[in-house]
Amino acid sequence: MSIIREKRKEKKWSRKQLAEKLGVHEQVIVRWESFNQVPTIFDVKKIHKVLKINFHDLLNDYINKERG
Repeated sequence: MSIIREKRKEKKWSRKQLAEKLGVHEQVIVRWESFNQVPTIFDVKKIHKVLKINFHDLLNDYINKERG
């Protein structure tokens, strides 16, 4: 499970709710959570602010997915 999805679930937010908070389309959340798209550097800043995920943890999540 992606770290973005974990944090979203902890807050009991739907994908739509998170998308609204981040100013992105709901489909973008789906792509991030399924590792089909990597957030831009601009999105990483918003993700950190809303979900409190730091850059290194987010990056490691995608790196580990590629290795696994």
